[in-house]
Amino acid sequence: MPAFNTSTGIPYPRVDVNTGKAVESQHVCIAEAGTVQLEYWKLSELTGDPVYHETAQRVVDLLDKADKPHKGLYPIWLNIKTGKLDSGSITFGGMGDSWYEYMLKQYIYSRREHDQYRRMYEESIDSMKELMIGRSIYDPDMYYVGDLDSTATKFSPRYQHLTCFVPGMLALGSKALDRPDDLELAKQLTYTCFQMYNRTSTGLSPEYVQFRNKANFGLSAATNTSDFDLVTLRKADKKEKEDGFYLGPNRSYILRPETIESIMIMYRITGDKMYKEWGWQIFQAIEKWTRTPSAYSAYKDVTSTKGSKEWTDSMESFFLAETLKYLYLLFSPADYYSLDEYVFNTEAHPFRIMRH
Repeated sequence: MPAFNTSTGIPYPRVDVNTGKAVESQHVCIAEAGTVQLEYWKLSELTGDPVYHETAQRVVDLLDKADKPHKGLYPIWLNIKTGKLDSGSITFGGMGDSWYEYMLKQYIYSRREHDQYRRMYEESIDSMKELMIGRSIYDPDMYYVGDLDSTATKFSPRYQHLTCFVPGMLALGSKALDRPDDLELAKQLTYTCFQMYNRTSTGLSPEYVQFRNKANFGLSAATNTSDFDLVTLRKADKKEKEDGFYLGPNRSYILRPETIESIMIMYRITGDKMYKEWGWQIFQAIEKWTRTPSAYSAYKDVTSTKGSKEWTDSMESFFLAETLKYLYLLFSPADYYSLDEYVFNTEAHPFRIMRH
């Protein structure tokens, strides 16, 4: 709670646990300020004290009313002192992702009784579909969610692994909000997320893949550049044409969960056993390339088959909290932590939907 002691009610991103005081900062990203609402609402439900929900809800209300470059799309940096969205890209990937996720999940968690969350979610998804969906020029079945600059006028043809939670979110929303077109897009995006694994030599996915446009412009494959600085690319080789995308300089796999999360949800929503096959294939690749004598390790280059030489000797906590949990749920009965009875927070902890 000390993080929320600001003039605007927007939380600072850090609290010093030794002093119990917030660490002052000028900005906080929307995924930090906007991804405590489920947890604080659950605290209010369990304690009977509305202060937690009310405190977190102020952030939602402020962002709802904030000026945006395009309806429903939020630059990632929020000025704590002014309450304005003043910089950063617009992304459903890192630092933006769970803000959009929590709009839908709060609506579901509240038994679909708070229309503000439905409206805000639908505004965001409609604008995402209008401005942020790209398509491979080599694989017509391959769609992706790119990023926009802070003005919503420049498009980045890069698909982050972090953004691969989106098809699962769309599938949940298609059912909860009766949006069948969203389920079709979810199927297309899940296909791309799976191919990010399937089309590498290890069967592991890199942090992102990149796409060229018909004019042969795209992001550099060799160097880290601005997400919106497109360059003239060399002629596409056979592998790029077969894959539908090309890789950038970061080719690591750090045991991320987002694709497995979406595959699990897609299986439960559609009942299509293909998603189980996809999940099993990814699990086998994880077992083959990242399992160590004591745990699992992130992998430096998914195009390398050098095995242990690519281990980083690091294992993120989300591998246990999310990746393995979603794999377990994928192969469990559909009524085990049913999506009709629970919502999963952004770290895959199940919250039973409100009873009253």
